[in-house]
Amino acid sequence: MRQAGIIAGPGIYALENMTHRLQEDHDNASSLAKYLASIPNANWKVFEPQTNIIKIFCPNQTAKLIYKELNAINIKTVTMDEYTVRVVTHSNISREDIEEIKSRFEHHQPLLELIKSA
Repeated sequence: MRQAGIIAGPGIYALENMTHRLQEDHDNASSLAKYLASIPNANWKVFEPQTNIIKIFCPNQTAKLIYKELNAINIKTVTMDEYTVRVVTHSNISREDIEEIKSRFEHHQPLLELIKSA
């Protein structure tokens, strides 16, 4: 336990300095989730975020393929399992970044084709 301070330090910093960001992170997640859910003919379910985490359910086990396409256009995500992609907003992602992500979706044809066949 002698290194507990190393683990506690970032948490203390966040509580003291970053709580004002929580609403902005949630708003960014909501904006992106609404956009993702509105993509025409997308064969996935985007869950409304309760926090800054967006979950995307891909019914045909295409989560890893979608993850790879997103990574190819520098949108970092995580696969939770073969059906689910997780997207997280945080203090290093601005409203402008969310708009850029939307633009990347609109202009990356292989990704659009993949989510329509997912």
